[in-house]
Amino acid sequence: MKSELGKHLFDFAVITDTHVNFGETECNSEFDINKGANARMRHVVQDLNRRELAFVIHLGDLVHPVPALPDLYYRAAEAFKTITADLRHPIHLVPGNHDIGDKPIAWGPAGVVSDAFIAMWRETFGPNFKAFDLGPCRFILLDAQVINTGLPAETDQQQWLEAQMADAGRKGLRTFLNTHYPPFLNEPGEVEHFDNIAQPGREWLLGLMARHGAEALFAGHVHNFWYNRHGTTDCYLLP
Repeated sequence: MKSELGKHLFDFAVITDTHVNFGETECNSEFDINKGANARMRHVVQDLNRRELAFVIHLGDLVHPVPALPDLYYRAAEAFKTITADLRHPIHLVPGNHDIGDKPIAWGPAGVVSDAFIAMWRETFGPNFKAFDLGPCRFILLDAQVINTGLPAETDQQQWLEAQMADAGRKGLRTFLNTHYPPFLNEPGEVEHFDNIAQPGREWLLGLMARHGAEALFAGHVHNFWYNRHGTTDCYLLP
């Protein structure tokens, strides 16, 4: 029996966690595999350029040096921009914890997101949350790091996202959410750990997805693949 999937609209690509370094093989990571990040990113650009795509979304951790190391951070950001200058498709960027600071955890390995780190991201890469439409689809790019922080950026994003989802519903748009931290890895009620969004922000985001029938959610951060189904939403956690 033939599946009725509807007509093909366009193709797009989702990439994540490129961890570009400040030098070709110079890296502030303790893992040798990270020394090849810049070469891998160039390979990804070449691969994407062979494809006919409407756009590319990057789910965060563009660079490896965190904003608490501003000299290395800015150098890595320039390396990322140089490499992606050869990309022939539009690219939309989601901030990751290496780009804008960790979620608010006292036991994390790096600096927590702050107004200063958000300003660095905006100065270097643009808005830390945004949306765009293509055909009958709305793509929403979130800053997961600010959730549960109490920062002004969290309130701004929360009000903005609720308005975006409601507007998409009124217009009959299919909604695709893009975030660095996933809401959860295995099940919605799991305890907080380094790789998920904590409560109460998790429940708020999942509730919003359920109320407005988000079609899919794409997340990075975990460097491994998970697939979950939450209500009507397909949740893809990407390697």
